Amino acid sequence: MAKVATITDDTEKYSISKQETDQGDNSPTHYQPATLTDVLSAELILICIASYLPVSTLLSLSSTNTEIRSMVHDTPGVWRTVDLSDMYNVPQPEQVLANFLRKPYVARDCRLLILDGSEIDHQFLDQLLLREMPHLKSISLRCCPNLNGDQLIKLIEYIRRPSAPRPLCLKYVSIRGAPLFPLNHPSLHAPVVVAAAADEILTDLHAMQCLGKEHIQRDNELRQWHLKDSYPNHPCVGCHIRQEVCMKCHVKKSCVGCHSFYCDECEPHPIVYPTLF
Repeated sequence: MAKVATITDDTEKYSISKQETDQGDNSPTHYQPATLTDVLSAELILICIASYLPVSTLLSLSSTNTEIRSMVHDTPGVWRTVDLSDMYNVPQPEQVLANFLRKPYVARDCRLLILDGSEIDHQFLDQLLLREMPHLKSISLRCCPNLNGDQLIKLIEYIRRPSAPRPLCLKYVSIRGAPLFPLNHPSLHAPVVVAAAADEILTDLHAMQCLGKEHIQRDNELRQWHLKDSYPNHPCVGCHIRQEVCMKCHVKKSCVGCHSFYCDECEPHPIVYPTLF
């Protein structure tokens, strides 16, 4: 008898539950909208969003509340790319940079560091690369006014010295641009930097020597390089390959047909149409 009562009770419960479900089918379903915290709680989404945000925006985002701050600071990969090239009119920029780059989440994640135009010097760079950020793989130092060419060469030689283990994971250095590596004047440091870095550390100077006939002989005599730069458009109406040209070639040679420039290495040579006046 006890078993029968139990079965009956369970049947009644099932019947009531089914009636409630049937009645609920006719009522509208309400979904609670996702909040910013819900979106950022997905690790992959947070990392993807962070890859498009500058450092200042990420810091503003992390100051929203404690929960979001924890996500932004504790999720590995959020600070993989750190672009600090827009730090203009900041008092004591070196101190600000040093304090920020010592943050544990930056030291943990950062693999690409962009310091273009910053006022860092050799001592700061030495401290940064060899002691603070050993996991850094790529650094951009374009147009840094206080960067010294001779000291930069010594630093690269020290990093890849054969007598000691490699102190960091650095694989690429971007340094083109005035005042150290201008595109409109030959550079004495460029060939030395490339030789010091060899194939172990690539730079944006590798394979960038312009071999234009206007200046290649003198460059070889003085052990200097005119540097090429990528030209975004097709340099002539007869060429379908992205070209790299130097500023000296820009000044002396131009295509009348498409109003662009070409270098001695360009093949095929520009198709120049006669102009009618």
